[in-house]
Formats: sequence, C-alpha cells, structure tokens
Amino acid sequence: FDCPDWRVLDNSSPPQTLCDSYPRYLALPAHMSRAELFTAAQFRSRNRLPALTYRHANGAVLARSAQPLTGLTHRKSVEDELLLGYIRTRGRPAHLDPEAHAHSKLYILDARGKMAATLNMAVGKGTEDVSAYPNTELVFCNIDNIHVMRASAIALAEALATQQQPQHREELQGAGFFQRLEESAWLRHTQLLLLASSLAAEKLHFEAAGVLVHCSDGWDRTAQICSLVQVMLDPHYRTVEGLAALVEKDWCSFGYKFQDRCGHGVDSAVLAEERSPVFLQFLEALFQLLHQFPAAFEYSQELLLFLADHVHSCLFGNFLGNSDCERFASLQVQGSTRSVWAYVLDHRRAFCRTDPPLFRPFPHPIWPQCGMARIKLWERFWLRWDAAAHPSRLSPDGLWRDDWGER
Repeated sequence: FDCPDWRVLDNSSPPQTLCDSYPRYLALPAHMSRAELFTAAQFRSRNRLPALTYRHANGAVLARSAQPLTGLTHRKSVEDELLLGYIRTRGRPAHLDPEAHAHSKLYILDARGKMAATLNMAVGKGTEDVSAYPNTELVFCNIDNIHVMRASAIALAEALATQQQPQHREELQGAGFFQRLEESAWLRHTQLLLLASSLAAEKLHFEAAGVLVHCSDGWDRTAQICSLVQVMLDPHYRTVEGLAALVEKDWCSFGYKFQDRCGHGVDSAVLAEERSPVFLQFLEALFQLLHQFPAAFEYSQELLLFLADHVHSCLFGNFLGNSDCERFASLQVQGSTRSVWAYVLDHRRAFCRTDPPLFRPFPHPIWPQCGMARIKLWERFWLRWDAAAHPSRLSPDGLWRDDWGER
C-alpha cells in the first residue's frame, strides 16, 4: 500500500479497538491520530467508521461505513467530518494541497431510500447532514432492506416451484409466469443494485471524486455495492484470484453476517428475521456483468453457482460466523476447516472458460446496461430443478451439472 497519505492501522491493538466487526487491518488517513479515529468510530452505528476499501488508478478512493448517529437532534462529529474530508481529498491535508480541498468532490451513496434513512433518526441514527461536509452530495439509492429481499426471493422461488407442478404448468405458461416474476420484484432489486454501483463507479472514474457507501449497519447493501464497483472498474477482480480477494475483503473481513443471513446450524425458526439472500443477490448482479461482458471475465457462472451453493453447505470456514473475529478467535476455522479458495484453485478448470479459451483480459472499466430489458433471470441458478429449462442434450454447451465433487 504505497501511498504516504494513507496508512494501514492495526484495528486489534488495545486499548482502542476501533471496530470488532471490521478487518484487523484498516486503510485510514495517515494524517489523523488514532484517538481522532476512535472518536469518529463512535459517531457511526456499531463503530463501523468510514474506511477505505478501494483506491482507483486515478487516486480517488471508495470508502464504506455504517450510518451516522445523527438522531433527531442532528448530532455532528468534528472527527467524522475530518475523516470524510480526507476521503474527499484522497487523504491530502489542506496545507499540502489547498487545490484539492477547494475543488474535490465527495459523493455519499446511502443505499437506502430517503424515508427509511429519515425513520432511523427516531432511534438515534439517520444519514449525513451534508451542510457539515464541504463539496459533498448525498444520493439515496432506494435499495430495500433484508426483509424485502427475503420476501422477494421467496416469491420468485414459489413462482418457479409452482410452474413445475403439472396442475399449474398450463396456467403459468407465458404471461402467467412473467406476471409472477414481475410481482416478485427480484429483477427490479437487482437493477437498483447495478444502478447504484454504476453511479459510484462513474463518480470515481470520470470525476476522480471520493465515494462513501453505507446503508444501515454497512454489512449488506454496502458490501454488494462496493464489490460490484470494484468489478466494474478493476480487471483484477474479474479473475479467479481477484474474486477471491474481493469476497475475503468486502464480505468476510468487513463483517458480513454469514451466520445470521444463512442460519448455519440452527433451526429455521431461530432468528428467522435475520435470514436474507444478500450474498446470493450480489452473485446474481455479478452474473449480469458476466452475461453482458463474457470475455472480460476469467471465471464462468459455474464459479458463482458454486459459491451460491457453498455459502450454505458449511463445508468451508470462509463462510462461517459473522466476522473474522468470530471465525479465527472463536471458531478457529484455520485449523479445522478448508478454505473455499483452496478448493476453487485446485479445480480451476471447472470454473474457468478455458476450453476453448474465451477469456480476453480487458484492462478498462466495464459499463453495464442497466435498463430492465437487459436484466436477465439467472436461469442456471433458479431453473436448474426444472427439467424443461435445461439445455437440450444436443446443445453444444452441454448439460447442467451440479456435482461439486472431485473431478
């Protein structure tokens, strides 16, 4: 991390651990003291302070956090304002770069809708008052919460299951099925996710502006958007190793709650309201990029399908627990489980489009078409249990196969 304006800080160093659901090592402004950063963390929900997750080739940074604790009294934090100022100016202090402080721009992408963000103020949370942050614009992305996504996925699954029942197949041929697909709103949610990610990528790339992404606690919609932005902008994340690094960084290390969202090892009634297909939705949005730009990706949708299955299988330690702290300190996954990426790399040919070689590295950003007409149902995931949807045996693409055993 060769940049003098940013430093890698050990988040676990006592006595001031910044956030126990964050990575051990955080990239933060070099010109802020640990005490200032600690105070800034206390102004964010669950201490999830703004931290750098990606630095673009032009120097602009993508940061992520949880919502601020503004509340109904519109509380402010000088340290939070200072931290966001450094994100806006690429870490440069005013006395070293007055031009950057005067003219650089920061976009705060609140993944929620404005009403949802406003309602959070009643419980002491909320969103930023941009009057306290110079040259800053707040954008609401209108992506719904985990409960809406859970209901949407269930509605889609029920529509697909009903279609496979002989007594309903005729009823759902054609318009009936598409009506239920639209009513589930699953593709609309995917579209909103891509629109928000595209907007963030455009601001970073074309304006060289800083971007901060957050939702409520910064571990669901925030992880989705930040991950997709990096895939759009950086060709490294379109490789197998890049996807591994991305999932480890923005999902595992930044505290996505795999245990709660997937319900590993507990009865379905336990914390049922915490279940949600957030990681699956990320993979579905990633599939949209792969579908529109197939040659730009080293990996195929088989890898996405493999991850969608094994986030629930409990075979790999990467997806256990709710944070790195739980995985390594409490569950001790390093000594008792295998890494999903070790398996993927050992079976690389099964997940890459190498026969014939279709991957042509594309060193530039990819800009997806996000109109509803271009959003496609991920058939390989959703329709694999419908025999009528499988490719013909005469198809040159071959039959769908979900055997993840040794090959």
